[in-house]
Amino acid sequence: MSFKSGKSYSGFRLSLQESISELNSLALLFIHEKTGAEVLVMENDDDNKVFSATFKTPPSNDRGVAHILEHSVLCGSRKYPVKEPFLELLKGSLQTFLNAMTFPDKTMYPVASRNKKDFFNLMDVYLDAVFYPNITAETFMQEGWHHELEAPDKDITYKGVVFNEMKGVFSSPESILDRHLSHSLFPKTTYGYESGGDPDAIPELTFDEFKNFHRKFYHPSNSRIFFYGDGDTSEYLDFLNREYLKDFESIEIESAVIAQRRFSKPKRKVISYAVSKDESLENKTFVVVGLKLDKSTNHEHCMALNILSHLLLGTSASPLRKALIDSELGSEVIGGGFDDNRFETMFAVGLKGTEANHEDKILDLVFSTLKSLVDDGIEEDMVKSAVNSVDFKLRESNFGGFPKGIVYNIQALASWLYGSNPFMHLKYDKLMRKIKRKSSEGYFERLIDKYLLNNNHQSIVLAVPKADLAKKKDAKIRKKMKVLKTSMSPEAIDSLVEKTQVLQAAQIKPDSPEALEKLPSLDLTDIRRESERFPTEVKRKSEPEILFHDLFTNKIAYVQIGFDATGVPLDKLQYLPLIGRLVLGMGTRRHSYMEISQLLGIHTGGLRSWHFSSALVNDHRHILSRVFFSGKALMENVDNLFDIWDELIGEYNFDNPKRLIEIIKSAKADMEDSILSSGNHYVLSRLQSYQSPLGRYNELAEGISFYHFVEKLLVRAEKNPDEVAEEFRGVARILLTKENALANITVPEKDYKKVEKRVIALTQILSDDKKAPAALEFEFALENEAFLTASAVQFVGKGANLYELGMEYSGKFDVLNSVLRTCYLWDRVRVQGGAYGSQSSFDSLSGDYGLVSYRDPNLSETLDVYDQIADYLENLDFSEKELTKILIGCVGHLDPPLTADRKGMIAMVEHMIGKTYELKQKRRDELLSTCLEDVKSFAPLFRKIKESGNVCVLGNEEKIKKSKNRFDHLVKVFG
Repeated sequence: MSFKSGKSYSGFRLSLQESISELNSLALLFIHEKTGAEVLVMENDDDNKVFSATFKTPPSNDRGVAHILEHSVLCGSRKYPVKEPFLELLKGSLQTFLNAMTFPDKTMYPVASRNKKDFFNLMDVYLDAVFYPNITAETFMQEGWHHELEAPDKDITYKGVVFNEMKGVFSSPESILDRHLSHSLFPKTTYGYESGGDPDAIPELTFDEFKNFHRKFYHPSNSRIFFYGDGDTSEYLDFLNREYLKDFESIEIESAVIAQRRFSKPKRKVISYAVSKDESLENKTFVVVGLKLDKSTNHEHCMALNILSHLLLGTSASPLRKALIDSELGSEVIGGGFDDNRFETMFAVGLKGTEANHEDKILDLVFSTLKSLVDDGIEEDMVKSAVNSVDFKLRESNFGGFPKGIVYNIQALASWLYGSNPFMHLKYDKLMRKIKRKSSEGYFERLIDKYLLNNNHQSIVLAVPKADLAKKKDAKIRKKMKVLKTSMSPEAIDSLVEKTQVLQAAQIKPDSPEALEKLPSLDLTDIRRESERFPTEVKRKSEPEILFHDLFTNKIAYVQIGFDATGVPLDKLQYLPLIGRLVLGMGTRRHSYMEISQLLGIHTGGLRSWHFSSALVNDHRHILSRVFFSGKALMENVDNLFDIWDELIGEYNFDNPKRLIEIIKSAKADMEDSILSSGNHYVLSRLQSYQSPLGRYNELAEGISFYHFVEKLLVRAEKNPDEVAEEFRGVARILLTKENALANITVPEKDYKKVEKRVIALTQILSDDKKAPAALEFEFALENEAFLTASAVQFVGKGANLYELGMEYSGKFDVLNSVLRTCYLWDRVRVQGGAYGSQSSFDSLSGDYGLVSYRDPNLSETLDVYDQIADYLENLDFSEKELTKILIGCVGHLDPPLTADRKGMIAMVEHMIGKTYELKQKRRDELLSTCLEDVKSFAPLFRKIKESGNVCVLGNEEKIKKSKNRFDHLVKVFG
């Protein structure tokens, strides 16, 4: 249907419409005539439809009300009075995205699905949730915070999902630093507050403030509603008006975000972050400077600063990044550069792994480097590389598995939320041409001069380590709780115990069948029974083996070249995850690494490397290991891509000691923060290492063992870089041979020959050496371990190898896994335990299984929950409808929307591991045939896991030491 500007449709007046050729979309902006609600529709042929409702929610304190409300509105509503409609949708829909997100000044509720019926179900539940939530005291206590007292003789504690989530966030020094920096740059605005909630302030939030925040901001007059994809706009508008918006009146809502008045001089702030008692304080300071720039409603400013940020910091050759790393004043660059996620934009840069007395040197270096670029001019190739890199990324529009519509929604909000044209940030062609034209005329130099040099609106923040800070905070809270309890009368104590018991009873009480019946649902006739096929053709069987996938790629060639790493001996295994970084990042005999970086930016979409490992479909003890290099370029630039690739593989040069040390330092710095923020990954990796060859191999290559290897490697490299470089050369000689090469090409048939020719030519420069697979003999110690950090929360894991316990895998186990994730663990670990999340993870190839909690206030209690799974399964009782819902959700995970490059990659992996289409279909059929008794039949297996499984925990040192009898070893992560 065509729409005309100024005309009304189902209560909406069309205000703006424009064809956005860059996104192959027709954009339509409607205004709801009764409420003023704004609706942006992007019509196109993408079957992955997106809906979202966004509200401007500026915080006025650090109590986290916007974040807690984001969790809470999805806990039951007028039409859907179940405890967790969000969870029910996770269980039983075909959603490709389902979440909610709190930003510094807005809260967004997006969903996506490829199935029309499912899409309307998701939209209906979300609209009812945001406009008519059942906001109860129990929900506030569960999702936000509450005092918990289980018995009169016990201690009072704080509990709450968001409270513990933010304790985890505030355990990461980089997260703390980022937050303090933005608060200090915008102190008199809403951005001076923590929208997620500061754990110290969250317990000050009252239930009345919580309710009033919803009443004030969650109204159609304050909403921005978004649709994307191949749906019917008329149907959307009719549904919105008929089911929801017609029942509201227009109101004035004071939610405007004001600009921060400019500073007359820079500000400075020093904060502390926690480290363990015996942890070294040396080189653990963070120094960052941030500058307020312009408004996000200035499109040219945002695009130009985005390019400038890439130019200054985006690659190893970027001049500001290079100057900071070359200075050896710190281990890694931080700050992130340009940020336009607020009404006013900012730029931040600094160093981690430094000392407080280096502050002046770091700041002087930042501004002197910027001044030199202005005075001397930026190299032409440097500018061209940055502009082309950003241009390629925009045109490719490849967001991995993330729905495109949600990305475009966020981009639109950068202007739309603040009263400007919502289409602004979705268009780039004309503006990019303008920037390219002006880039050789001092354009970026003028931007540096205006925004980064002559700008007093700066904030300098130092984060310094402080031993036992976490312990002192915990002691302060315990004292506060003790004082509180002492001040309470016996009647008040009994009342708090009763409130705790009422909440716990409500948490474990199942929803009634009548309430569950009200939720919209799919049935098995709505899903595809057949697995998706990806086109794969083996074009060549050896030296190199070549796989081809005939897919439309929008004139881009996607190529992976992988090298079999099984010839690398065990004592050199830990060099594999770094070898790709060295090949791509140290330069060649002809070009420095800076020149290579610029050539890649000018001519390609980039080259990257990664280490891949897996077991095989029919051999769970076999280890498949490859180091991959992945490149992409427009078809017209394929020869340029391979010219660079040939040189990197054939003429790699590890002779630059300074650069070698930089790369190792950077790898160490990257892992340090991820261990604290993503401890669940490290716990799972360690669990898998106790009984499985692949698990042991992977833990050495990416787990805590690898982190400790990198620590020692850095010390060695600083003492004797030539020796370390020779170790890497030895690994490269084993790896980069004709025999080891496999190529994966994803392009349309008409472009294949051009790419194949260059792939074969590249492999001809490789060595003819042949090497038998190395013997990998692992010693397995069945241990229970805990890793000590200064984190305020835990990551609690227990696991086993299920094949060693005698299990034979079928698709029915996937159903069991879904039941555990969305029913048992959600209720027991998240809802009752207060953890931010939990996972039940199974590798069907290796047999490794792990249960791991995420940002968990508990330890022993969570392990007890894991040990009760067998009892839960034995007593499990599901209705046929509930089981069908879970089956549908499982199938939804099997069919995510995939870009052409991801299809090609998945097909390659399936070829390598021996996963045929027939096997995929068999697993799908097994899944769909699962009945309740099949799920219950896994109870004896979990009895075995309880008895013989291993435990691994990473978290707070004091908390772990209180449960030390559960562990064979306590290990400090950081020295």
